[in-house]
Amino acid sequence: MHFEAMKGVLLSDTLVPDLFLSDCLPALPPNAVKLYLYCVFLAKYSKTAETEELAARLEMESDVVNASFVHLEQEGLLFRTRTGFSLTDLKEREINRLYRKRTDSLPEEALANSAANIRRNQSIDGINRMFFQGLMSPTWYTAIDHWFNDFKFDDDVMVTLVKYCHDMGKLGLNYVRRVAESWHQDGVRTAFDLERHMEERDQFVAAKKKIARMLGRSYALTEPEERFVKLWLNTWKYGLDIIELAVQKTTSRPNANFDYLNGILKSWHDAGYKTKEEIMANDGRTKRPRPAGGSSGNPVVARRDNFTQREYDDDFFDRIANVALKTTIEPEEGGKQS
Repeated sequence: MHFEAMKGVLLSDTLVPDLFLSDCLPALPPNAVKLYLYCVFLAKYSKTAETEELAARLEMESDVVNASFVHLEQEGLLFRTRTGFSLTDLKEREINRLYRKRTDSLPEEALANSAANIRRNQSIDGINRMFFQGLMSPTWYTAIDHWFNDFKFDDDVMVTLVKYCHDMGKLGLNYVRRVAESWHQDGVRTAFDLERHMEERDQFVAAKKKIARMLGRSYALTEPEERFVKLWLNTWKYGLDIIELAVQKTTSRPNANFDYLNGILKSWHDAGYKTKEEIMANDGRTKRPRPAGGSSGNPVVARRDNFTQREYDDDFFDRIANVALKTTIEPEEGGKQS
């Protein structure tokens, strides 16, 4: 026997897992969210719909619908089948990822319950209460635990990491992970390391803006240009006064770019100059001499008066006179002498 509950759309509900709202929603573009929710609705009733129908119903272009399907596939929210798409059971996926059948605890897990990790657990609990209103998903618990182990952050650094991303309005797993990797690469482990990192970051942001103004830029620097600035500030330890001096040397050169500006600063660094005073006093000595024939290295071109005067003797003029006499026109026979 087949039993069926008859409910119209007016009285029915479409359930969306909280895992979607907590873990997936922040990283999805609006069109992908619209498409996913409508797919959940259609799947509940086992309905079919072509791309054109979905585009018309959701007031989207067909290309946008296809791109949104690709995005949902990349996020693992659905996958293609022979006849269409199948929605992923997010709860089952999370349980399978977290659950491991065992009869006893591993040594690492036993240590995790010891007093040495009480502070870590308190930090994670504090993150849950401060930034997730006590509704942090298991995915976040797992991610934070991995970050503790992989990046060796102190508890204070971990809390500050989540707070920093929260204040930036980007509390998504992928963004927080990228920030954590950036801090780790910069050597951040303790609160002292983080304070140093933040000071350098503030100096770098201020330097970028000032350098852009020096160059008359109305837009931000590109990533390759930012790498140049980090090299000048952090590796070569040049201050803005020296960078400004180099910028001034580019004003007389048309279409001067960051490669040219970096070449000036590199020549000073290679010469061992560390202060603006040293550069101003010795910069002329680092210039290469111009190649013979001009700065471009082209060969010398003969110019007017740029030759050795030739000398002529009496024999030369006698020869000229004899040639002139021989070429004098004589009168033809029977004609008049001209």
